[in-house]
Amino acid sequence: MKNKLNGLWQIVLCLITMQAYGQSDSLSEAFSARIHLTAKSYGDRIVLRWAPTTPGAWSYLNKTGYVVERLAFSNEDDLDLSKYQRLNNIPVLPKPLSEWERIIDNAENKSLPAIAAQALYGNSFRSSGTTIYDKADEFMNRYSFSLLAADLSQQTADALGLRYEDRSVESGKHYIYRVFAAVPSDIYKTDTAYITLHNLAAPPVPAPMISKVYESENTIVITWDKAIHENVFSAYYIERSDDGGQTFKSLTELPYINPSSDHIGNKSNVFQYTDSVPVNYRPYYYRLTGITPFGEKSLPSAAVKAMGRDRTPPAPPQNVDAEMIGEGIVHIMWDKPDPEPDLAGYYIGRGDNLKTNFKPVHDKIIPPDSTSFIDYNADRMSGNYYVVAAVDTAGNGSISMVSYAAVIDSIPPAAPSGLEGHIDTTGVVTIKWRLGKEPDLAGYMIYFSNSAEHVFSSVNKKPLADTVFTDTIQIKTLTRHIYYRVKAVDTRWNYSDYSEILVLTRPDLIPPTKPVFTDYEITDKGIKMRWIPSSSTDVAGYELRVGENGKEERKIFIPVNKKAEELEFTDRDAGSGMEYRYILHTVDESGLRSEPSYPLTVKTPNKRPDAAVTDLTIEKDMEKRGFLLRWSLPEDVPVSRYVLYRAAAGAHFAAYKSIPGAARSFRDHLVRNGIEYEYALKIIFDSGKESPFSNVVSGRFD
Repeated sequence: MKNKLNGLWQIVLCLITMQAYGQSDSLSEAFSARIHLTAKSYGDRIVLRWAPTTPGAWSYLNKTGYVVERLAFSNEDDLDLSKYQRLNNIPVLPKPLSEWERIIDNAENKSLPAIAAQALYGNSFRSSGTTIYDKADEFMNRYSFSLLAADLSQQTADALGLRYEDRSVESGKHYIYRVFAAVPSDIYKTDTAYITLHNLAAPPVPAPMISKVYESENTIVITWDKAIHENVFSAYYIERSDDGGQTFKSLTELPYINPSSDHIGNKSNVFQYTDSVPVNYRPYYYRLTGITPFGEKSLPSAAVKAMGRDRTPPAPPQNVDAEMIGEGIVHIMWDKPDPEPDLAGYYIGRGDNLKTNFKPVHDKIIPPDSTSFIDYNADRMSGNYYVVAAVDTAGNGSISMVSYAAVIDSIPPAAPSGLEGHIDTTGVVTIKWRLGKEPDLAGYMIYFSNSAEHVFSSVNKKPLADTVFTDTIQIKTLTRHIYYRVKAVDTRWNYSDYSEILVLTRPDLIPPTKPVFTDYEITDKGIKMRWIPSSSTDVAGYELRVGENGKEERKIFIPVNKKAEELEFTDRDAGSGMEYRYILHTVDESGLRSEPSYPLTVKTPNKRPDAAVTDLTIEKDMEKRGFLLRWSLPEDVPVSRYVLYRAAAGAHFAAYKSIPGAARSFRDHLVRNGIEYEYALKIIFDSGKESPFSNVVSGRFD
């Protein structure tokens, strides 16, 4: 028996990760522990599994054993906590050493009870040290491997005294179980573990599912989802078929208990197993069988097919050289010492920069015995970067260092055209022009000057990659105009000629100076006035405002000859006997108006026209008691209206009625008895002038 246990110890050394139910977090908790209890119902039986949470409690309870009690109830009203029933007459204990050889011989996987027996009764367990730390490490290993073996084998869990199967149960009934130490100890204090469950037939253990397979050089990695499997299985058997899926053989003697991912996928999401295969491209089939914490084996998963694949690329080409031998023609050369037996050939990639955007320049692979290639479609304007890729028959490739084929370009771009722009009132200049058609155009340089005859200075330090430029200038300056020119620049720093000069006028924010009247004269043609012109240089003309007798002002714009020393204007609409008020404003080219001039007031003499009423008559209207006035006048006289004047009882004449110009009579009924009335008539002509008074007529009612 001893020799068998020691021989199986080599299998234990293959385990990488230990699975334990618990461990104390501090030295103060080293002598107290909990009993962790779990259970599973099958309808006809209930299986309990437990384990203490510290190595010390495990060692002590291995000597004293456990008590299992049960409380059955149908519903909450039927629950009586005083009616626990003890299920074991003697404590549940590990089997004695004399029984372990039989247990091992009868076990399906003999390694698991052998490990447990070695942990319980073996003279040594992995550690060969003699210090207290070595002994503590060995003690922990005995505890951890025992619990792990109990998880993976029902026989081992029974033999370790960590499992109890209750067959005296009824299907559909509720049960509470409790497990506690058979002999309480003051040294190792343990609690009582409880669990409640409804006894129903358990569903069959589901088969695990392989999610992905990764094929590499003499290596196959299978992965399965962690979230789906970690709460169902404690370990797995990894099985492989070499005969097309007919027969499968486990790849490990012990169940696989270290399924954490390494470099495949996300470590928190998948489990994985890595298998080494002797040759590439030979198909294999893989499947999983899961083992639950109750030692149950699942059905095997669906098998997946995989094979090792050649992932080793050939060595990259060396000494790559690219030379432009003509317009758009580049000769690429390379070396390939000791070509690999599986070398399939080469691909040439061309890009417009050193790092990215490389695209193949040919369709078919270049034969493996070739070391040169001519690209007839190289970019004629910008640089060409080349790489050479060596590719083997498995599709593995390696890329050479980058080689640059320089383009000799001395042809400058065309001069920019279509310049236009404006300056706003804040001094912001906006200039735009047409985009050049050159494919290697890098941008534009903008130049300015305050005079077309002066040297133009650069505005920007590097080419502008746009056709719109914004500048800021001073507005309040004596220089009225600013001048701009533009040059195009290509990627080889060839500069075009200057564009045509763009002349922009600064906004005028200062109004012109006001004019000053010097004199005037009244002529037959009207009122002629003279003034000293504004001293401003951008005068466009003058605005004359004319006011007369309360009428709405007339406005007259007078363009000027800028070279004249004195200006004059004749108001031909001025009438006789009128008073006029003249005011001048200077208007510049920006539409700004000056302050008003000092007003000029002119009164014209009253010139009576020849036409006048001379035959005014009066007669009494006895029926309506009033006077009928009559007169005559030629039809061609331009009469606007008449004004009838009346005087009563020797008083002064006063304007009495306004009569339309077409009338030749008027009836006055607003008269009183005993008063003598006098009448006279005056003509108002279309020109606004007035005629003399007509003859005076009078009448009276007694």
